[in-house]
Amino acid sequence: MKIVAAILVTAVVSAAVTYLVAGKTKTVEVERIVEVKTNDQDKQIVDLTKKLKAAEAEAGRVEVIETGVTVPGVVTDPADLIDKLAADEMTGEDTESQRRLIHYFESLVDAGDQAVPAINAFLDSKVDREFGRQSFRQQMQITNTQMDEMKKLSEKHREVMGTKMREIWGNQEISVEEKRDEMRAYFTKLGDEYKSLMTDEQKAQMDEMGDDGFRSLRSMMGWGWGGRDRGGRR
Repeated sequence: MKIVAAILVTAVVSAAVTYLVAGKTKTVEVERIVEVKTNDQDKQIVDLTKKLKAAEAEAGRVEVIETGVTVPGVVTDPADLIDKLAADEMTGEDTESQRRLIHYFESLVDAGDQAVPAINAFLDSKVDREFGRQSFRQQMQITNTQMDEMKKLSEKHREVMGTKMREIWGNQEISVEEKRDEMRAYFTKLGDEYKSLMTDEQKAQMDEMGDDGFRSLRSMMGWGWGGRDRGGRR
């Protein structure tokens, strides 16, 4: 009986020792595996960190170059736009010129702050530019003194003009065409009086303009006939 008990005790102790040894071995193995995996992950993290730093350093050396799209025939540089606007042929007197003026000014606005140096340089040059259709007075370069004399002449003829026009249009013995001819002759004579206040150069300009110059003169002085008969026809 004691022998059996001794054998059982020995077996139990042996099993316990075996379990402890096996358990310890497995624990050590697990710890070793975990340690290996941890080391591998640490190594990967270190490698990734190095690559990230290298990429950041490389990014810091990259030069950003802005390039504009150049379209042939289209002016976008502010200095070139200013030159276009300052050109003598850019008058704004006709529809095409007015469209170009609007385009160039809008392009300057679109350029924003980049246009400021070019604009300042133009202002510093003290060059004045006027755009738009010139008035008859501007084209003829009529002075203030001349304009005052013309106004006096206009006041002098104002009442006479009204009386004369009523006389012509009230004449029932002549045709409408004859009335127009008399009106035309009357205003031609009146125009000659205004031309007497002009310089020779201004008179030559009037002659070159023909009927257009005379109509412009009537419009400037506010005569009111404007080349129409009483029915509104020209």
